[in-house]
Amino acid sequence: GQGGPIDYESALLYYSKLPNNAGALNNLGVMYASGEGVEADQEKANEYYKKAAERGSTMGMKNLADRYLSGASGEVDIAAAIEWYKKSFKAGRRESGIKLGDIYYEGSHVDEDIDAAIEYYESAIRIKPKKGGKQDIDEYVKVVVKLADIYYEGDKVEMDDSKANELYHIAAEYCNLYAYHRLGIQYYHGYGV
Repeated sequence: GQGGPIDYESALLYYSKLPNNAGALNNLGVMYASGEGVEADQEKANEYYKKAAERGSTMGMKNLADRYLSGASGEVDIAAAIEWYKKSFKAGRRESGIKLGDIYYEGSHVDEDIDAAIEYYESAIRIKPKKGGKQDIDEYVKVVVKLADIYYEGDKVEMDDSKANELYHIAAEYCNLYAYHRLGIQYYHGYGV
């Protein structure tokens, strides 16, 4: 709908003209998964996501991994989900690294591995957000705050107020009110400062 009204029929037409374009294939997967402009067809969505992923779309890789994790691909396949999240993350998609961190932190479908989770979270925050991309900035700040809270609360790791303080400062650079509050508490009580 950019520059005019939403027109799924035209979107489908033009995406379909690009059978080897990773971005177009991913977007076809989105359309079939959600039923936007077409009848929802989860098998077609899976096919398009897989083609997009195989052609290098990091979003296609992440979407395919999401489907393996949720069972939308037909059944839950945690090994395939992790494999595609890793490929996507290695190619620079932060949200896939965050998802890997969550999988290992929560021990969902795998054995809990706090060290792996922390490593994925820390690696994810090394991918700085794009200037002006609100969604990208929000995602970045969310994982920074999550990691800060883990250290602040000593949740499954040894409490480390100094690391928490450093991370809250990063979130505060993006005007995060929660980080401001946590920093106020730390300075008021002398936690890590």
